[in-house]
Amino acid sequence: MAGGERQLWEWEREEEGGRERRQRDRGERYVPSDCRSDGS
Repeated sequence: MAGGERQLWEWEREEEGGRERRQRDRGERYVPSDCRSDGS
């Protein structure tokens, strides 16, 4: 009950917050392309 199961939820969590965390690391605000308003 180690390794496989843990990796499953671990990579799922990465999918969820991975992009957000990476953008925060670069100092950018996380804006989903859905609700992205660049003043148009």
